[in-house]
Amino acid sequence: MKTPYLFYIGLLMAVLTSCSKNDYRSALPANATALMSVDVSQTSGVGSNMLLKTLLMVSGADDGGIDVTKKLYLFETADGYLGLCAALRDADHLEETISALAAKGKCSPVDMNGDAFVGVLNQTWTLAFNDDALLLVGPVPMAEHKQMQGRLVRYLSQDGERSGSASPMFQRLAAIDAPIALVAQVQALPEQLATPFMLGAPREATPSQVLLSAGMEKKDSCLLMQGETFSTNKRIDDALRQSEKVMRPLNGRYLKTMDIGTQLALFVNVDGEQFLPLMQANQGMQALLAGINAAIDMNNIIKSVDGEMAVMMPVLSKDKVSLTMAAEVAHSQWLADVGYWKESCPKGGRIDRWGSDGYYYQNGSDAFYFGVKEKEFFSGTTSATALAALQPAQHPVATNVQQYLKDARMGMVMRVGSLAADEGLLGQMLPMMDALLGGVGTIVYKSK
Repeated sequence: MKTPYLFYIGLLMAVLTSCSKNDYRSALPANATALMSVDVSQTSGVGSNMLLKTLLMVSGADDGGIDVTKKLYLFETADGYLGLCAALRDADHLEETISALAAKGKCSPVDMNGDAFVGVLNQTWTLAFNDDALLLVGPVPMAEHKQMQGRLVRYLSQDGERSGSASPMFQRLAAIDAPIALVAQVQALPEQLATPFMLGAPREATPSQVLLSAGMEKKDSCLLMQGETFSTNKRIDDALRQSEKVMRPLNGRYLKTMDIGTQLALFVNVDGEQFLPLMQANQGMQALLAGINAAIDMNNIIKSVDGEMAVMMPVLSKDKVSLTMAAEVAHSQWLADVGYWKESCPKGGRIDRWGSDGYYYQNGSDAFYFGVKEKEFFSGTTSATALAALQPAQHPVATNVQQYLKDARMGMVMRVGSLAADEGLLGQMLPMMDALLGGVGTIVYKSK
């Protein structure tokens, strides 16, 4: 007598299972170099459909068929494309939305490819969707849209266990409790941002082996990030964990000296003797100081640091270094070596007295001004920036930025305008971030 009931229960479960929607996150690529999740319910831009208005050009309260109650995911593919993955509420509605765009010449008519619809949005974005998920990837050259469409269809049909949602990167992402979460290989970040995140990694470690994990939220025009670096390589991860012991909480000595127009700034509180090996293992830092180190023993100067240190770049340029550095020092015994530095200057260069507190190194159009005043080192690639290194800025960064970075073990501030559109995930996603968050002028990072 029990058999028919068991049969009907089994049949009902099979029907329910066949009708249920698959997890849209199974469409994420397994080899993504960066993943970002956005809780649309906690971000004002998406809440007002700004992202949908930007991408799908819908109006009013229309969601275009996308389920905005579920997280959006941005990703970067292994070959450098920016992608978006969204859950669908109504695939038929999305098809109607795209058809309306096609009628206006803003999108290609959708075609069937296997079990998915495919098309091209704004001649730039390859799109594919099924009943569960929408994928957008771009910018894609016109000649490569067909190939990309096939790739996205494969993503949509892939097994969840083989997708990006089963990757260690996604598991790390899911554990971050923040409106916006990011896990990315450092190589996916703009070059200027990548260098500080490699601090503490062994010299031979590559930016693909070090990852950044961070939670984010928007406050006013700032994107505030809090996170840490890690690696799936145990030896590299052990080195990163060990380097954390070198970083002490910031007290904010130089936060108020940063002008609002400064493109990039790094703040730490360290014992220079312990911090120097981290800088020496960091290829980006070594490249930044290479020209200065040719004439001035920056290693000895850094070893004298005991307290806060700030490295600022008023202008980011690949052609010419623009640098300001200030630090609290335990001593200035290295000043006794200036005479030797003068004698051993590279050909064409010279070191002369500058004012009452310092010296300057000149070689052609390149210059570096430096000195010590009341146990503080100050320097800059121009006399003006060097003199300003210890002074409160006339136009300082916002008070909320200064407060946010106090107690950070490493702080970083970057102006969004300094990022080129082709520089890593953050550079590529800026148009989307504008739609998501309503305008971000500054990225502020603090380590846990």
